[in-house]
Amino acid sequence: MEKKVLKVVSLVVLGVLMLVLLTGCGDTPLIKELKQSEFVFWGDETGYTWEQATKAVMSGVKWTEYTENDQDFVMISGVEKETGKYVEIIYKVYSGGDLARYAVNVDGDRNNTYFDTMFRDLSETYAN
Repeated sequence: MEKKVLKVVSLVVLGVLMLVLLTGCGDTPLIKELKQSEFVFWGDETGYTWEQATKAVMSGVKWTEYTENDQDFVMISGVEKETGKYVEIIYKVYSGGDLARYAVNVDGDRNNTYFDTMFRDLSETYAN
């Protein structure tokens, strides 16, 4: 009987964890703020939030906040829909919560100019 109860409890805990992960409830405050902030491209408003912009051009988007060498970072990763390339967009977190793009990796190689190519169609300036 104890084993059966333990299995049921384990399944409930696993279900709750999966629900938290799938709904984004596990996002840190910084990730939540970034996802909902306005996506601006080359100084132009796009009408997208960061979350909408990344979902428009990438599939399987994941947001991760991490610390490396006493520096805080936010990484947005996923597969670019148009090319199928795996992209990591990494932002460095500065004091006060300010963010600056630190690196863009495409299929494991650094390619900081790729960001412009990837999001170009979301900007009205480039879409016209």
